[in-house]
Amino acid sequence: MLGGKSGTPRRTKLGRWKWLAGAYVLLILCVTIVFPYLALLKVALTHNLSEPLSWGALTLHNFEFVLFEFSGTQLAIWNTLILGVSTATIATAMALVISYLVTRRAGGVPLPQVADPEPAYRDLGHSLAALHQVRTCPDGVPLEREPDPRPMVASLARRGLVNAELAGWLSDWFDRLAQHMSPDPSPCLIHGDASPTNVLADAGGLTALIDWGDAAWTDPSVDFAKLPLRVVPAVLEAYGRPEWLPRVVFHHLHWALGRFGTERADGPHWTAEPMSRIVEILRFFVQSADVPNLK
Repeated sequence: MLGGKSGTPRRTKLGRWKWLAGAYVLLILCVTIVFPYLALLKVALTHNLSEPLSWGALTLHNFEFVLFEFSGTQLAIWNTLILGVSTATIATAMALVISYLVTRRAGGVPLPQVADPEPAYRDLGHSLAALHQVRTCPDGVPLEREPDPRPMVASLARRGLVNAELAGWLSDWFDRLAQHMSPDPSPCLIHGDASPTNVLADAGGLTALIDWGDAAWTDPSVDFAKLPLRVVPAVLEAYGRPEWLPRVVFHHLHWALGRFGTERADGPHWTAEPMSRIVEILRFFVQSADVPNLK
């Protein structure tokens, strides 16, 4: 599959079905490309469409008439040439300008490569605070709402991924965290993928926030769920809402459980491995001396 983001190609063994799949692909190619071109070639090389194809019926008269006798052909060729050259030139110039803006204006390196990321995380909090002031949903930005995670916990128990007692404990924890969630959060524009690999920085701090393909109109606390949980308190402090930590933990735990039983995702981000997010939650609670409002 080809898409806007890079991915690792995966090979699927078809076994005995490979010949049928090959025949199907060949049929699609013939119906969409080969047969139409053969029909055009047949019409071009004969006097009329209904005439049977034979050596005696072949002629180049149609080409001679169109290229040398029909007055509109030269004008059409000239217009096509001008249109093709001008379109290619304009498209190339636009691509050159866009490439320059993307590669030259977005300075810095991804945050995991920065020796001291703390200034960049503080800048990220300030930048997200400014972004979340947008209260008019731009055209084309999807409206999203986080689903209730408790049915997923029940599903994990039915699939045998957690036992019933642990499922009950998880649901109870979600109940406690949900008390810190706004019943009707005021939605705003969020980046949607503010993970460290999409945060560019240098020694002075944040330089750019890239990859806006997951931008959405939703609860602003969702924007902190792509960050490792251990750095969230500092970002929330700079954002001005340190009391949102339970809301962010709610999203982290929800998304971590959603990765149980799945394969490794494509990409270099820190949540690519299925267990990374749940281990990061454990790491946060082990390393944090004081975790308020979560117990």
